[in-house]
Amino acid sequence: MPQTYIGCDISKDRLDVFDPQIGRASAHANSATGIKALFKACGPDAVLIFEATSGCDQALLKACAAGGRP
Repeated sequence: MPQTYIGCDISKDRLDVFDPQIGRASAHANSATGIKALFKACGPDAVLIFEATSGCDQALLKACAAGGRP
């Protein structure tokens, strides 16, 4: 089963994501609640691709590590 790779642009307040499988962009708050919603929306097998962004990536990075997401 192929994995889904989802691009995520991170800012202080927002996570802008694009899911190429369905061709849809969306935005989530860069907070615990927003990250939880992002994980739910993209499913358990999705791989989130993002770059380190002045520390704004830390909440998402830690949530991915805690949830076993690569």
